Amino acid sequence: MKERHSKLHSVAFTPSEFEKIKKVGSEFNVSFADVVCECIKRELPRLIDRENKRKQAQQNKGE
Repeated sequence: MKERHSKLHSVAFTPSEFEKIKKVGSEFNVSFADVVCECIKRELPRLIDRENKRKQAQQNKGE
């Protein structure tokens, strides 16, 4: 069963980001929220990984 989105929060996008998300949603007949959620699921772990490595490198520099 598909998970429902139950929390409402405001998120700001640049006009070009908004248009890209809207275009993908229209092209593949999925909701705007589904496109955003898919981006988060795929890219959030990469962002966390990258920032943890950056943080570790900064800490190693300070030692």
